[in-house]
Amino acid sequence: MNPAPSGFDLSALLPVFNALPGAYLLLSPDLLIKAASDAYLLATLTTREAVVDRHVLEVFPDNPAAPHSNAVRNLKASLTQVLATGQPHEMVRQRYDVPDPEHPGQFIERHWLPLNTPVLDEQGTVRHILHRVINVTEKVQEEEQQRSAQAVVAKVKRESARLESLFMVAPAAICFLSGANLVYELVNPSYQELFPHRELLGRPILQALPELAYHEVYRTLRLVYDTGITHKELGILIPVAQSENGELEDRYFNYIQQPRYNEAGHIDGVLVFAFEVTEQVVARQQSEATIRQLQLLTNALPVLISYVDRNQRYQFANQAYETWFRLPADEFINQPVRDIVGEEAYKRAQGYMERALAGERLEFDVTMPYRHDFVRHIRTSYIPDVQQGTVMGFYSLITDVTEQVQAREQVQALNEELASINEELAATNEELQTSNEELLANHAQLVRSQQAVLEEAQHRIRERETFYQIFEQTPACIALLRGPVHRFEYVNEAYQQLFPSRRLVGRPVAEALPETVGQGFLNLLDTVYRTGETFFGTELLLQVEQPDGHPPQDVYFTFTYQAYREQEQIVGISIFAHDVTEQVLARQGRDVQQRQLRDLFMQAPAPIAILEGPDMRFQLVNPAYQAIFPGRDLLYRTVLEALPELADSLIPSVLQRVYTTGETYVAKEMPS
Repeated sequence: MNPAPSGFDLSALLPVFNALPGAYLLLSPDLLIKAASDAYLLATLTTREAVVDRHVLEVFPDNPAAPHSNAVRNLKASLTQVLATGQPHEMVRQRYDVPDPEHPGQFIERHWLPLNTPVLDEQGTVRHILHRVINVTEKVQEEEQQRSAQAVVAKVKRESARLESLFMVAPAAICFLSGANLVYELVNPSYQELFPHRELLGRPILQALPELAYHEVYRTLRLVYDTGITHKELGILIPVAQSENGELEDRYFNYIQQPRYNEAGHIDGVLVFAFEVTEQVVARQQSEATIRQLQLLTNALPVLISYVDRNQRYQFANQAYETWFRLPADEFINQPVRDIVGEEAYKRAQGYMERALAGERLEFDVTMPYRHDFVRHIRTSYIPDVQQGTVMGFYSLITDVTEQVQAREQVQALNEELASINEELAATNEELQTSNEELLANHAQLVRSQQAVLEEAQHRIRERETFYQIFEQTPACIALLRGPVHRFEYVNEAYQQLFPSRRLVGRPVAEALPETVGQGFLNLLDTVYRTGETFFGTELLLQVEQPDGHPPQDVYFTFTYQAYREQEQIVGISIFAHDVTEQVLARQGRDVQQRQLRDLFMQAPAPIAILEGPDMRFQLVNPAYQAIFPGRDLLYRTVLEALPELADSLIPSVLQRVYTTGETYVAKEMPS
């Protein structure tokens, strides 16, 4: 550029400089502002009076909120370079925020393209620096918005791909039904497996599954689509066919139907999550049928049968208790023994109960004053219920022997009376002696009768000892974890409800759910993240810590841990879990209950057998029953196969009548 003359006076050119169309500053070698164009003042929200003769870096300091921009340092370096070299220097784009005149201490974002040009005198010395800037803030912000929008689109695409992958591998049956005709829009493999030979995609539900036309499931689908109200069902029976012309099969499902909304907020379809629970429902029905049969059996026995837990509370009482204590059998549950039998009777039984709860098997006779007008003589058996070395309670079998005791007392009184008569008649004649001998003979006969009564009572007690014990589901839970520390990136409502008082999203699993570390779940996540191999967990126990010092809650899950990838690299894990606590606990309860009942029946001294089906096939035979037919194979054979000699007796017809009518038959004596 041309050098400026030595005595150059700027004042004459200031009006021209001020009117320049670009944003310019004129700086002295010590970086004081000597002039500023109107365009510069407008762009930087300043006034000429506020900047002229002030140091440029003092007028425009760094924005503390944007320390990484290094605006002051970069500008100072460029100006220093121009002063040192006498050459222009064009800076790369700079973020250099300007003070907000309306809000002292605050700044307004600005981006510039600066050019610093030296003004030299005749000797080549820098007399001034011409600082020009071009405001590119709007362009930069548009670029940032575009990048942000692109990042959002990319994230949405990744999320969509991830959720679609999760949708396709989920163990739950999931489908989307779109439009008023409820057309299958999307069906995952688990849903298609329910109907392996049926074409679903692109077809209305009633065209694909016409058998649902008059079923409750179609009515509720219509209701969800029309009203937007989510609907849930547990264990509902849905007769469906695997092929279009196939035979209908009874199948049971847990499902949730949810409305789907479009961008305008209008319902455009229904989302269905379903789990087939046919196996569990059938098992429960079979168990309930068995329980009903066993209940009928225990109620038919002429003994009092109960189960008392370690807290001396009734957990079961058969129907015989109702007559004695004037209370329905189901109202005995969880009632203390003391409250039912009364204080006096409880004191007499307390010691025996404590010994039974210590593991001792007892048989004893005792007189129980249950009420002032109801005193009974009873013969009792206490059988401890020992599970894994711990006494959980005991079974109680009570037989009323009041009549036998009273008969024995009457015989005793008669014996005493006869002895007195013998003393009075000792000195009588031979005729009276003969009468005495006859009386003595009668006495002997009475003694023999007493013994026979007692022996018969004891035999009946042994024949009647037996017992019975009664002991006692969700939409999928979804979560997405990211990174090697498994940070929660997304959880759905069902998953959050598992940990209602905890913040999950944004926190690593080990921090949000510390109990998973010691229970091995974190190791499973690490393995899936490292290997990429999907983990399938079935009915695994998680002890969930509870707030306020409450003990942990046992929750059982069936779930999958599956790695998801971005650009062929594993970046996280998807979780799909189903809370199966109710099923697990129900099954465990049934197993314990059936084991206890079977053990009780097998220990009972009375002969017991259970016959099943119209052909009367032996399903259970206890040792006392088997002892009646030694050397015979009874189990799983029909009555007439195992005992052909009964063919001409009344027994087969009696059994068939009980099976057909459901009416109990009680026989006091029957010829074999």
